[in-house]
Amino acid sequence: MGAARPRSSWRIRLTGVTFGLIFALVLLSAWNTGTNLLYIVVGGIGSFLLISALFTGATIGRLRLRRTAPRSVYRSQPFHVHLRIENPKRVLSALGLRIENAERRNELSGYVLKIPPRSAAHVSVEEVFARRGVYPLPPTRLASTLPFGLFQRSLTYQDDLEVVVYPRIHKVRTTAVEQTPGARYSPRSPNGEGDEFYALREYVIGDDIRRIAWRASARLGTWVIRELSQDNSKFVVFALDTCRTDDPEFDTHFEEAVELTASLAVSLLERQYNVALEAPGVTVESGEGPSQRTHILEALARITPAPPNEYNDFEQMARRLEAQHVTLLCISPDARRWGRRGGGTHRVLDPRELIHG
Repeated sequence: MGAARPRSSWRIRLTGVTFGLIFALVLLSAWNTGTNLLYIVVGGIGSFLLISALFTGATIGRLRLRRTAPRSVYRSQPFHVHLRIENPKRVLSALGLRIENAERRNELSGYVLKIPPRSAAHVSVEEVFARRGVYPLPPTRLASTLPFGLFQRSLTYQDDLEVVVYPRIHKVRTTAVEQTPGARYSPRSPNGEGDEFYALREYVIGDDIRRIAWRASARLGTWVIRELSQDNSKFVVFALDTCRTDDPEFDTHFEEAVELTASLAVSLLERQYNVALEAPGVTVESGEGPSQRTHILEALARITPAPPNEYNDFEQMARRLEAQHVTLLCISPDARRWGRRGGGTHRVLDPRELIHG
């Protein structure tokens, strides 16, 4: 929750300009004619303008705004920001509050009719980010034109809230994993938490009794337990090429490559795969489950294209990963690489071959 610091501004509306012109004309007439009645009218119009300005300032003054927003959202997905508007004044109510996104002028996000003294109003407004990345939450403006609509006073609130915008997730089929060379290798070293039999060994105090091999124990006359491991077909490493090229559509292809990586990674994690991510300057160690999903999406939200002069060779990175005997999925925004094999057995995925659900 962010405590915002307001910036105040005033604006004379068209009705206020009209009343100002009428006031000026009547005042000029009173000076020229010296008619007492016209001076009375001038005083009435001037009082009306002054009272309107004072009440407009008083009704919105000293308001406090606190905002709460999700820490992370998906690109182009609307989300809600919760606003708590507090009126600490002892007597005056806050009336007719317009809630606007300060970056989109005059676009109404919400409206509060009245906040009594020493009370608060709770409002949810909708926001959306069209691009992936990390962004500060846009400033919120509270504006009021009451009581007579001649003036508008607004308070603009900005805090330190940031939102991490994940790439969009598409439904994809994971057949590319099974068809990738290197998907079947000998199992990894046992870790006791896998899903595939590795070996038998003698029971040691502290071992999980649920892994005791009862038949083998009866045959050998001593307790033995099963050691389990996970085979490498359940370990997937994504190698993402981020080198900027001179392709005029590079930015579009890069975002598509990031979204493809995110979609495949999320789909595999939902199927209990261990997933890792490698890119120039970015490494997400192998892991599984919801926490790994968050780590990968966080990394992909922040990843940017690498300038060619700072780029580590993609083929070298792919060959290094391939030597680890895991399932390697290479993804590149460079259309010239799509569907082609590198120096080893790895192949760059062609996005056009993937079938979206």
